[in-house]
Amino acid sequence: MKQITPAVLAALVGAMTPQEVINHLKSLEARGALRHEAVKALVDVKLERAQRDTRVSALKAKVAAQAVPLDAETAARLSRVADEQVRHRGRIKRSTAPLVDKSGSMTQAIEVGKQIAALISGVAEALLKVYAFDSAPFAIEARGDALSDWDVAFAPVRADGNTSIGCALEDLRRRKVAVEQIVIVTDEGENTAPYFVTAYDSYKTELGVAPDVFIVSWVPIARTWRASSAPARSRSRCSRSPRLHRQVNGLGPRTTRCRT
Repeated sequence: MKQITPAVLAALVGAMTPQEVINHLKSLEARGALRHEAVKALVDVKLERAQRDTRVSALKAKVAAQAVPLDAETAARLSRVADEQVRHRGRIKRSTAPLVDKSGSMTQAIEVGKQIAALISGVAEALLKVYAFDSAPFAIEARGDALSDWDVAFAPVRADGNTSIGCALEDLRRRKVAVEQIVIVTDEGENTAPYFVTAYDSYKTELGVAPDVFIVSWVPIARTWRASSAPARSRSRCSRSPRLHRQVNGLGPRTTRCRT
């Protein structure tokens, strides 16, 4: 078909699920679907339904909003889809501290950390303390729990500097802030004190808590990115050198590692 007419676009949109409309929004926009009033109205209906559809991914909605040049109304609809989907995903009742590595070359990891913080924020019923870190900690606070609020909060964060994973935990210790679980987004390549293992030991001793540790290990593999997850003890052979998850295993907390 050399030309896709509005009638054909309307038929395509009508046959799509809300998730499919989000997935193919860039293609639809390129073919003029959002510039044709009747077709755009159909797209809007699908996006409204996407807010309540349990098969829709919040993060895919957010990625689509960032990847496609959209008018303000459609961008706002996508943002609402992402926010509502986050709210529908259950609740987190344990106090949590996401720690996001912002050292050199960690630009994409910062984006992952931001999305993790937003997802936790949307369903958290307990304390949430978010940090970015290089060789120093930077507390991150959003004005709301929507993904769009965390976009604003993380906007000043840039990948630069050395890596001290322990510095954010040290800041929590100094402030006497006890959490039940820690989520770390990092390449695990610590090169600056305070080191996480040392900071964790001090944190546990002084505050009397032993938080579980979840490591999202951001590692480039053959110029691509690959995600998988498993308990750290069963995956330790994947690292060619001592890594953070190996060191933390020796401290006693429940440790889970997701390699990305």
